Amino acid sequence: METFDCIYCKKNLPITLSSRSDVIPDFLGNGLILERAVCKTCNNEFNIQVEQPLRNHFQFLRSGLDLKGRRGKPVQLVVDVEIESLDKKIRSDVEHIKGKGVPPFKFRGDDGKEYYAFIGKKAYIEEKKKEINSKKSNIKWMEANDKGEVILSVNALPVNIMNSDLAKRLAAKIAFERFCQKKSSFVCLDGLYDNIRNYIRDGSGTKQICSLIYNEKIMMGNMNFPFPCHSIILTHDTSRNIIVCVVSLFGLYYYLVKISEYLPINAPWDDCITIDPQGNTQYEPIIRGTLSIYIPYNAWIMNEAKLQLAGQFAFQKFKDALESDAFIVGTDN
Repeated sequence: METFDCIYCKKNLPITLSSRSDVIPDFLGNGLILERAVCKTCNNEFNIQVEQPLRNHFQFLRSGLDLKGRRGKPVQLVVDVEIESLDKKIRSDVEHIKGKGVPPFKFRGDDGKEYYAFIGKKAYIEEKKKEINSKKSNIKWMEANDKGEVILSVNALPVNIMNSDLAKRLAAKIAFERFCQKKSSFVCLDGLYDNIRNYIRDGSGTKQICSLIYNEKIMMGNMNFPFPCHSIILTHDTSRNIIVCVVSLFGLYYYLVKISEYLPINAPWDDCITIDPQGNTQYEPIIRGTLSIYIPYNAWIMNEAKLQLAGQFAFQKFKDALESDAFIVGTDN
């Protein structure tokens, strides 16, 4: 009987008990498949413990990017917004982020007036304004104020969620399974990788495995990947000779993952792959210079100030990717 070894539970099992593992979860637009390396039990447990609780936090980007998931169904938009301190949830049918914008929605302000709000390119905004004006002729439209301050703020991926243990276990899983793709499942069974294996399985681990980062040298240099692509960079930390991985989700949030405590073979190697979730395509970018980078120790430390910077970086990059020309709010006179 043909068998395989699961890289998580290390059991030798019949091949019929293996499960196709999406290196990047299918609901994020996976383009990498790991075959015959993860058993159905471990795959299902990770899905229940990590992927399902995280899924709803990605609804806005899944909807806007038209990432339908394994069953091919469109995602209903559910997003938290803040408009001049007013908290509200938006629900809408799918509208593509690129080329369109966030669908208009109505709310009633503290002054009792009914407001309309949406963001997008000029052509999209003008189209929506005409639609509303054709039904109501007394709408007064207001753009950003004289200081250029944004009236509408969309929290596409809350930074506190992206800094959670669940999100970090997801990043560790992506890193470890990509490593397995490149090196083979047999290599990954070594006790050298027990720390990351246990962290992915149940959140345990004797040493720090994964950290959300804000580091300009890493995020704004040759690893500044475009929205909405995911990227996985396998390399080694030249300062401590450990195998590490940089995982970027949508090009907005970056994670450092420690795959091993030391290099089994003292030779530099690196690998970089970028996945476009919309086209389900992948490519290996050409990166100038060496990918084996010096990672300062403080890159592993996330404090409140750096957390805010990571959130600002993600929001600004997301806003720039929208190519938005205006943030609009309209109200009845």
